Amino acid sequence: MPIPFLECTHMPYEMGHIQGKQIENASQEIVDLLFDLTKTISGLPFPAFNSGKQLLSYAVGKYGEHWIRDDLTHYYPRMFERTQGIADGAKVPLSMLFIIPAIETMMNNFSQPKLSTRVLGGCSTLAIANTRFETNEPVIAKNFDYTDIAKHMYLLRKSKPYGKAHSIDVTATPMTGSHEGINEDGLAVTYNYGFFHEEATGCIPLTFLVQEILEKCKTTQEALNHLNDRPKMGSSILTFADATGDIAIVELSPQHMSVRNIRDHNDMFFQTNHAITDEMHKIDLPHDTTLSRLLPKKLRGFHVMESSLLRQDRLRELTNPIKVFKESDLHNILSDHNGSLNGNNNTICMHGDPFRTTCSMLLFPKRRQIKIMFSMPCRGEWETFSL
Repeated sequence: MPIPFLECTHMPYEMGHIQGKQIENASQEIVDLLFDLTKTISGLPFPAFNSGKQLLSYAVGKYGEHWIRDDLTHYYPRMFERTQGIADGAKVPLSMLFIIPAIETMMNNFSQPKLSTRVLGGCSTLAIANTRFETNEPVIAKNFDYTDIAKHMYLLRKSKPYGKAHSIDVTATPMTGSHEGINEDGLAVTYNYGFFHEEATGCIPLTFLVQEILEKCKTTQEALNHLNDRPKMGSSILTFADATGDIAIVELSPQHMSVRNIRDHNDMFFQTNHAITDEMHKIDLPHDTTLSRLLPKKLRGFHVMESSLLRQDRLRELTNPIKVFKESDLHNILSDHNGSLNGNNNTICMHGDPFRTTCSMLLFPKRRQIKIMFSMPCRGEWETFSL
């Protein structure tokens, strides 16, 4: 799949307007995509006719706008201006741009163990220090696992905000924030979904925080300090790497964060979607939690953490013999099917239903470069983009 690439420049509103023009007058298409995404994740029996979709999408968007707008304008005014620009450029109601943030909000609210309805696919991240990579530079390798329906919205965006750091962002056409990115100062960040259950300290999805870090922070330490200064909603496992080679992985909940530095882990570490540290394990989803009967039949009864645990074990097995990593090693690891011809829900290169690897990438902080494909790594090749 060719990488959709867009450059957005100038002030926040203008940047958003440029992005919104890419989906101008595509209101029904956005509704269909977001509606199908929500239906796939939740398994709820939503209406199939357009008027029902429009009504439900309107309600979800208004929910998101109601809960998120005040905190967003207070803590992230530039991000709010950018969201308004996307809406105006696309000629859609502002509330429609709050549908994806609303989904993030609702998934966080429904992630408590007693409900067990959170099914967010997975993510696999591997970070390598300069001492263990063939070109003597740090690198992050990442697979993002989600539903294929969302792939139609994927976008690689070059953000060039006036007076702020320029960055390359892995995002989607209706989104202001991003899941991954790298900025001109050589700071890279990746975002794995987490399952920590804890009350939110603010109503702002973490994708906005990731984007702000790319605009404002130059180093891993600055990014860690910035995390402490912002209210948070939802759970994540963030990996930071900067041009100096400082790499940290953060298990993050609204009220807690646990940081591990790569220098304390033999200059290499990896993580999927569950807690590694003792501190965060206490608030992690129990490993024996099964999926709710509210979900589609094909998902009911599965252990929520099974895929994460098995992918973590496989990453350990694959990386253990390697002393110095080559780029080909990283491609082989991200393409791994654990000995089978085709992957499944539990392989690093995920071939599940409804979740699979939809995006794979390498981030090189020192060279300010990202190699990326919007496909399973076993079936594609990375395209290279640089700042």
